[in-house]
Amino acid sequence: MALSGRSRVARRITLLFVICALLPIGVLSFVSYRQVSAQLHEQSRERLRQTGKSTASTVYGRLQLLEAALQTAVNDLRDVPGQLRTRQRFRSLSIQQGDQNVSVFGSAPQLPRPNAVQREHLRSGRAWLVIGKSGGEPGIFLAAALDRPDLTGGILWAEINPGYLWSDDSMAGTGLEESSLPATIEVCVFELPVPVYCSPDTPPYAILSRLDRHLKSEGIRPDPGDPPSGDLEIEPAESRDFSWSEEGTPRLAAYWPLYLSGVYAAPPWTFVVSEREARALLPLAGLRRILPLAVVLALLVVLLLSDYQVRRSLGPLNILKQGTARVAKGEFAELVEVRSGDEFEELANSFNEMASELAAQFETHAHLVNELHDMNWGTLAALAHAIDAKSAWTAGHAERVTELALSLAQELDLPPADHERLHRGGLLHDIGKIGIPGAVLNKPGKLTKKETTTIRTHPELGAHILGPIAAFADLIPIVKHHHEQFDGSGYPDGLAGSDIPFLARVLAVADVYDSLRIDRPYRAGLSHARTLKFITDGSGTHFDPRVVDALLAVGHTIANDTEPTAAAS
Repeated sequence: MALSGRSRVARRITLLFVICALLPIGVLSFVSYRQVSAQLHEQSRERLRQTGKSTASTVYGRLQLLEAALQTAVNDLRDVPGQLRTRQRFRSLSIQQGDQNVSVFGSAPQLPRPNAVQREHLRSGRAWLVIGKSGGEPGIFLAAALDRPDLTGGILWAEINPGYLWSDDSMAGTGLEESSLPATIEVCVFELPVPVYCSPDTPPYAILSRLDRHLKSEGIRPDPGDPPSGDLEIEPAESRDFSWSEEGTPRLAAYWPLYLSGVYAAPPWTFVVSEREARALLPLAGLRRILPLAVVLALLVVLLLSDYQVRRSLGPLNILKQGTARVAKGEFAELVEVRSGDEFEELANSFNEMASELAAQFETHAHLVNELHDMNWGTLAALAHAIDAKSAWTAGHAERVTELALSLAQELDLPPADHERLHRGGLLHDIGKIGIPGAVLNKPGKLTKKETTTIRTHPELGAHILGPIAAFADLIPIVKHHHEQFDGSGYPDGLAGSDIPFLARVLAVADVYDSLRIDRPYRAGLSHARTLKFITDGSGTHFDPRVVDALLAVGHTIANDTEPTAAAS
């Protein structure tokens, strides 16, 4: 993935691949997770509702069996006193006559006396179901009349053995043993607000508190057809869902009402069936493990595909970039080769055609460039000769000054661009003398003050002459200031030190050296040694010390002899 790491375009393409792939994967994963979670919740609640309904139906069936057993006990006591065939299904039997409770077997707890409605129910031959107290704990009691017409024979009370009502093992052979609950299901039965039964380790009052809030939030009102039986009543309605928690463990729950008023003259029983939410959502645990792995795998696949596509797309682009760099350097011979079979290959072919045409054009016009280059230097040399023509005794001065200036530039390690400027500036440094009268230039004697002022105008005249020529704009500082002195006593502007353009300071040393060495009409040229002494004495005042040191370094290469140089005729 090196290419992908180097190119900003590659990184953008890779990022786009990742976003386009992971965004829908992420959204799909999130939506799928939510949908699966919702479906599992709904399936669990439906299972709980069905379990509550089936449990209520099973218990109702068992109550009917127990009612039949109670009627058998009534018949046994009435027909065959002392013989009971259903003793094992009840904890105790007792006969209530008036205010007295007579035990048949077991204890004889204090039980409520029936009201008018309940007495009428008993006279009809039906059992009366009551939740009472047995040994300090809730007990379930069934009552039946021993003598239906007027109840003068009393009421037979039977405390139901809880094992026969709630245990599946006790119902073997009755057809009701198939209602076994899953181990993960918790059941609580309430005759609100009294707990009737709860599975082991199931907190009834935590459920009751949450159920109370749920019923109130649902706006459920007591059923007018049922007798009052406490603070809470459940109106006839389909089962409802709610949730509760214990010690931070949330549970899903559903309740189902079993209405008993018509059959047993009793308030409804509320069957609450619960399951730990984590257990209900157990399939999500696997999904949670799989989804991150799927996303990581998708990311790896996307990265590999994106890297492949980036290489396939940017490889040709990189080849074209390299070809463009070669063309920019004037290298037209090497063609780019792209075999991608797409637009990149077409672009590469067009690029090669362009490079071939450019090569032909450059080859055609290269000689014109060379001619223009030669013409440029020829023009400069012609101008230098024109200057020399004004004063025969200075013939070759411009070329010699230029040659020495270039030697100084080499010693000073100046860049090639400065060498080129010195070369051109040296040839034209005295071009302003074209505007100086020949009588002044060639005067054999000492110049008057006026003549001196006139000849000192040649640097500014030279700058003025070169001004309209844009190609010579960078030479004007050399031409104009090559007579400035390091201490500021020079002309035309009296510049000093670093204010003087550096190339003008270099040329000043070369100009003075050559001027002192050649013969003049009014004096003979100085020797090399005397010229060096003159320039050395002027270091720091007339000349830049750095340039003077450079002259001393190259002095042995420019001294022909110790005699003055004769002027050319």
